[in-house]
Amino acid sequence: MEELTPLWMILMSHQRALAVANPGDHYYETTTLFGNLSRGRIVQKNLFEIWLFLRCYPRMILEIGTRTGVSLVNKLAFHPNAAACLILSVDLYVEQGSPDLVERNLRQMGIDTSGVCYVRGDSREVVPALSQAMPEVRYEYILVDGSHKADDARIDLINAIPLLAPGGILVFDDAGPAEDGGGYNLITVWDEVIASHGTDLETHHYDVPYGFCVGRRAG
Repeated sequence: MEELTPLWMILMSHQRALAVANPGDHYYETTTLFGNLSRGRIVQKNLFEIWLFLRCYPRMILEIGTRTGVSLVNKLAFHPNAAACLILSVDLYVEQGSPDLVERNLRQMGIDTSGVCYVRGDSREVVPALSQAMPEVRYEYILVDGSHKADDARIDLINAIPLLAPGGILVFDDAGPAEDGGGYNLITVWDEVIASHGTDLETHHYDVPYGFCVGRRAG
């Protein structure tokens, strides 16, 4: 926790830079970040990703749920060779964003996008199809941040866990609970899936507002 706190300033810097390229998108408003801090949101997935990618540099990355690319920015801003990465981004792009917008945001931050492959589609169908087409591929980092309906999230986790490489990190965002009693409450989904499909993962639930879960496969 102590190591994550100073990273708020880096996250704030990313948010401000992306706000310029995304006018009107409340997701990038710094007031939201300040509000999170005032409500006690000491840690969140974005901070964890910055912290992790300052210390290790996964080259094989699967991201389920990209939206406009802020999570990719947090992961790749400090990567010494983003162009050498294979990054598979899966999203329906029905909420906001598009591959073109994600590309623009990454380039706005000076990130090489040549290694990013965008797949527009339902992750519940896309991920198994890609796995079947590339059965040997395993990912060193997987983010599951797609649909937050319990049944959808369960399928995404079940599909993602077998694709995690030895020593790889799996992050499940918005597991909940939210501080206002609303938001998502998917921690039971995580617990059920890990019990059945992720028994070789070392896991931790960061029980903070809009909490997230991390699993690491033994290497």
